[in-house]
Amino acid sequence: MSSLLRLIGASRVANISIANGMFNLAEQHVQKKSNAWPNNTPVYNVSVNTTQINEGQSFTISVATRNLRDGNVLYWNNYGNTSALDYSPSFANGTLTVQTYASGGMPNNVEGFANVTISLSSDATTEGNEYANIAISASDGGPILGWANVLIIDTSQSPPPGDYMQFVLVAGGGGGGSQGNGGGSGGGGAGGFLCGNITSLAPSLNRWNPVTIGAGGGQANNGSNSTFGGNTGITAVTSCGGGAGGSGRISGGSNGGSGGGGGGRTDPPGPGFGGGTGTPGQGTPGGQGYHVGGTYISGGGGGGGSVSGTSADQFNNPMNGGAGCQTSILGVSLYFAGGGGGGGHYGSATAGDGGLGGGGGGGGNARGGIGGGCSICTGSNGTQSGGTAPGGAGAPNTGGGGGGAGGSSVGNGAAGGSGILILNMASTRSATVTAGLTISAANTAVPSRKIYCITGGTGCVCFS
Repeated sequence: MSSLLRLIGASRVANISIANGMFNLAEQHVQKKSNAWPNNTPVYNVSVNTTQINEGQSFTISVATRNLRDGNVLYWNNYGNTSALDYSPSFANGTLTVQTYASGGMPNNVEGFANVTISLSSDATTEGNEYANIAISASDGGPILGWANVLIIDTSQSPPPGDYMQFVLVAGGGGGGSQGNGGGSGGGGAGGFLCGNITSLAPSLNRWNPVTIGAGGGQANNGSNSTFGGNTGITAVTSCGGGAGGSGRISGGSNGGSGGGGGGRTDPPGPGFGGGTGTPGQGTPGGQGYHVGGTYISGGGGGGGSVSGTSADQFNNPMNGGAGCQTSILGVSLYFAGGGGGGGHYGSATAGDGGLGGGGGGGGNARGGIGGGCSICTGSNGTQSGGTAPGGAGAPNTGGGGGGAGGSSVGNGAAGGSGILILNMASTRSATVTAGLTISAANTAVPSRKIYCITGGTGCVCFS
């Protein structure tokens, strides 16, 4: 090395620019000899939040990164046996954008993450179970960095021939968390969502089948279960009430059909209370709360029928309730079982919006969350206030979760929306109910079909 330096001359030593700065040849020799040469090789860790879902639900792919810049784009492509039409909207590839946050002072210590949520359509076509095999790469069509493999259960099948009946059963949504001690509260989890086909009504004619429509949970309370069936030809099913949102600085979200969002915690800053879990096949988990520092405390969004509630984070992003499940049982495409938005405490902590399918918006100081729509009713908006900022209620008969409380003073979480039973049968059939149940015939453009909505109470239904 000394002869090389004498030959080149001290003022003419070549420089090489790398991500961590300028290193001349002599410095490179010292760095390599002391094993201090920086390693800027990108690192990727691919994961998925579930390995099995039903049609009409969603899954989220997460990529933890190291040594990638903020804004770097990653690519995903599907190599499974699904087609673009199996997704909503229809696509078979896409991108993820890396967000970074510093865990140290040098660029090679920058940690990052990228997420993408992929939704499956309810195509009402019998295909059998399928696989989504999603490959992640750093360039479109480039070397594969990791896989996310998800089994898709074929639950949205072609209507069976003959005298069949389709049903959707939704439980009551969970109430949003209360603001008992200052701090953002979690949104309520959506009521459980179930759908199915009864291949023939003939064995069930002139027999009474029990029905209960779950009520929405009040502030910081779980929603009530909805039930249907139990007599000849109709197997009893139960949709679980949504989990309550966690209270700010006090508690995590409750388990339920979908889990309630967790409340933000007290010092030290960092992740708050966790969200509740959802019931498999009916809903998703709630998001986690977060304490950014000072009085910037946020609750997580409530889980929805198909998409998990959004966790609060250090970037003050909205803690939205998860989207509900999509169905065309009423002849138009609608959502049910949206999660409630999380509440934001103070400063720039932004409240979350309610999930599609009737979720209520969270209350917040900087902004009140917007109620979730695209259903038979829209969830209520959360309140924007620096003092008391109640959440918005989940929409009735959607199973939407209530919005979490926000603001800097003691406030109330909102009630979840009540559940519903929808029955789609041949136009030659009819349904009657006992006293105690509320039933109505739905307007429909579906040829040769008759549709009923049971919107409240406890009793029995009979088909003829």
